[in-house]
Amino acid sequence: ARLRSTVTAGHTAQEIELDQAIVVRGNTAHSSVIRRTSGNCRLFRLMHPDAVLQDLTITGGDWGETAGNSYGGGVFLGAGRVQDCLIIGNRVRSTQEFTWTRGGGIYATNGLLLRCVIAGNKHVTSGNWKFQLGGGAYIGGTAVMRNCTVSSNILEGAGQDLGAGLYVEGGLVDGCTVNSNRTTGAEGSGNETAGGGVFLAGGVVQNSLIHANRVNETTLGGRGGGGGVRIAAGTLRFCTVVDNLASGAPGGGVRR
Repeated sequence: ARLRSTVTAGHTAQEIELDQAIVVRGNTAHSSVIRRTSGNCRLFRLMHPDAVLQDLTITGGDWGETAGNSYGGGVFLGAGRVQDCLIIGNRVRSTQEFTWTRGGGIYATNGLLLRCVIAGNKHVTSGNWKFQLGGGAYIGGTAVMRNCTVSSNILEGAGQDLGAGLYVEGGLVDGCTVNSNRTTGAEGSGNETAGGGVFLAGGVVQNSLIHANRVNETTLGGRGGGGGVRIAAGTLRFCTVVDNLASGAPGGGVRR
């Protein structure tokens, strides 16, 4: 049996882990706001196949490991389901060299992300040799993202800035809209800015609209690019890719 909890609003200074069959549901669509109050805090971590977040606004997550990699500013989805949620205004950050940040809003390696809006999330780093993957979301493993909107997310700072909207390394993205995401182009020596909408490194992206995204590359003479989609591996099919821009690099729409 699942434990069900209906919330109207909440504040937290530490991560809430769902490692049992627990449903956390908002009162009405998006009206229940779960917000970080202080400190270094991701908001939710789901690690059970029957754990559910539904009808919540998840905002203000600010996650940065003091030493090492930082994954999922708002939500870490290792199992379970996140549906009909707004994941907005979260971030991951790093000041260490040779580190990875993944998923400004959500990091998903399993489970289902359904009918969510992922907007206004970002990565904030300083120094060279950073790997910033997915300003809005990182999708890998067997995770499924379906019928979501990924909008107005940002990758900023020095490093490998890959996928301002989505970084897809596995799993499936189906029936989504990816729009108005951008990289700032402040990369350092030996790095790359690519995939304003989607950086595809594996998995499948299909039946989706990818539009009005931007890559801004300032120093590397065209090594990155792919204003809409940059494809390194994986499958892109049955998608509309339109009105994207790559400034200073090839492939305004799609680059392989």
